[in-house]
Amino acid sequence: SGTTNFLLNELLSQLDQTKHSVSVYHADCLKINACIGCYACKNDSTCHFDDDMKQLYPQILKAAKVIFVFPIYYFGITAPLKLILDRFFTINKLLHIQNKSMLLISASGIDKSWALEPINN
Repeated sequence: SGTTNFLLNELLSQLDQTKHSVSVYHADCLKINACIGCYACKNDSTCHFDDDMKQLYPQILKAAKVIFVFPIYYFGITAPLKLILDRFFTINKLLHIQNKSMLLISASGIDKSWALEPINN
């Protein structure tokens, strides 16, 4: 959405002034399969799906901070972002070991505080 892109561009302009390397991925442009809860990743630490998460996993694990910028459409995160977050199941243990820091930046067309409650909880 326009507001989300504005927020992303503002963030990128601020990060551009730092010495941090930044990678941007658009969830809606990636081919991500839904986690099916098969637990294959718990046996050999890899997901059996051959999709774009294979390029995201190493980027997420090496990142100092992971930032998600997304719109709120129907009282929650978008479906493409939900697919990605569900697939974190594969690297969940590594995320906890690294104590990975993540930041959520969101925009909503509704000016009521209750519209953001699902992501605040």
